[in-house]
Amino acid sequence: MVEHFAPPSVAWQAGHRGVDLAGSPGQDVRAAAAGHIGFAGSIGGKPVVTVIHGGTRTTYEPVVALARRGQEVAAGEPIGRLVTVGSHCFPDTCLHWGLREGEQYLDPLSLVGGTRVRLLPLWRTEPAPASRTRGERATPLEHWRSPLAAWGGRRSGPQARG
Repeated sequence: MVEHFAPPSVAWQAGHRGVDLAGSPGQDVRAAAAGHIGFAGSIGGKPVVTVIHGGTRTTYEPVVALARRGQEVAAGEPIGRLVTVGSHCFPDTCLHWGLREGEQYLDPLSLVGGTRVRLLPLWRTEPAPASRTRGERATPLEHWRSPLAAWGGRRSGPQARG
């Protein structure tokens, strides 16, 4: 991971409304879940693909589309190819992956199990009931996939920035 989700406290302020995942030019970008292509084109000169999943939508940029608007896609199906032009990480290449539910931006890593680790107290013998923090979703993880197969859900690594 190159950059974490850091939404602004007020909607109109600057912030990072998704995550940046290190990648390679030409790498396949896959749908995080089943849905249909809501947008496949260019915004401000940057290639973008959006997938609608019922009440949520995921965005992928800079991605040159392989799929067309309205096309149904399965979880893990290639929807485009990652390019360097328009990358948040230029001169390196990374995928900016976003998630929205209505007008609210959410952390897309919550879809693939990329949540904070919580340690149990030593005196507990069984796991505590699952609790969610704001932005985490109660979604069965088997329906969601990482958009970059090589990323594999790691939260940090040699490509991570401070």
